[in-house]
Amino acid sequence: MASEDTSTDLRAVRRRAVIEVWIIVALGVIVYFASSMFDLLEWFADYSRTHEEWELDEFATVVAYLSIALLIFSIRRWREARTARVTAERRSEELKEALAEVRHLKGILPICSACKRIRDDEGYWHQVEEYLQEHADTEFTHGICPECVDRLYPELGDSRRKPNNASR
Repeated sequence: MASEDTSTDLRAVRRRAVIEVWIIVALGVIVYFASSMFDLLEWFADYSRTHEEWELDEFATVVAYLSIALLIFSIRRWREARTARVTAERRSEELKEALAEVRHLKGILPICSACKRIRDDEGYWHQVEEYLQEHADTEFTHGICPECVDRLYPELGDSRRKPNNASR
């Protein structure tokens, strides 16, 4: 779910960036053709000389400043979008790796009440250790509990439960 949200956000950021680039290119083309057809800069220079009291030459300075500011703003937005994309891709990879490592046992495990074997989804019966090693990424080491020692090896008696003080 989080990965889908991240990829949706990433697509939206990419889409906005592409739209902004196309708008900037389209406006550049329009300005180029308008200035080539009407020679706007020359017209503006003549008009500002005839109306010097309006201080139109300062208007050109403000337009140049705003153009540079817009360029800087666009570059910053592009860098932020690129950084967001790289971060989202890195997080997505980290999540994929984490999901690959995590293995859960879910649901009900059918287990034999006599021999304690577990039945898998295909109907085959497996030892508990075998099943858990395969499905839960665990390893086993075997030992024997005191009750089983008493039941299986009565000749050992209580010697395994109590530390041997005589050897000290």
